[in-house]
Amino acid sequence: MNQTAQNPSARKAALTPEQARAEAGALITAIDDLVSLLDIETGAVRARKRGEVEAMQKAKNEAVALYERNLYRLRQVTQTNRDDINGDEVFKARLITAGTRLDRAISANVIALQSARDANERLMSMIQSAVTSQQPTGSGYTARGANNTGYKHAGAPAMTLNGTF
Repeated sequence: MNQTAQNPSARKAALTPEQARAEAGALITAIDDLVSLLDIETGAVRARKRGEVEAMQKAKNEAVALYERNLYRLRQVTQTNRDDINGDEVFKARLITAGTRLDRAISANVIALQSARDANERLMSMIQSAVTSQQPTGSGYTARGANNTGYKHAGAPAMTLNGTF
């Protein structure tokens, strides 16, 4: 067995500073793409455009996967080329700025999704409450001639939120 097969870290060749910066740049691009998608999705959720939100899921999943791959790759690169990345203050600042933008976009997206879900749950609760609080009419007769006592419910009807936020 050769040295590379026995020691996986031996496969990590040192990158030039340009290659290390390219890895950082790829992560920044992935972050920018993900932030853009999250911002669009957040706007669609707030505008209650469910079809747009559903249509974006594949692209969002792909953007998240690309971000994760680039983050993993940059972590690998910085382990063997720490000086090449750490010495470049411009890229460090760009990475920090991109990370901050991603944190804000994720936060806004989560808040919008939770708000939509909570609004739907409140609506369903109001509907369920209205259905279960119906009072018997007490008027008229049944088909068999008995006195009609109106609506009677044994309990709350089963209700679910299917196909909504």
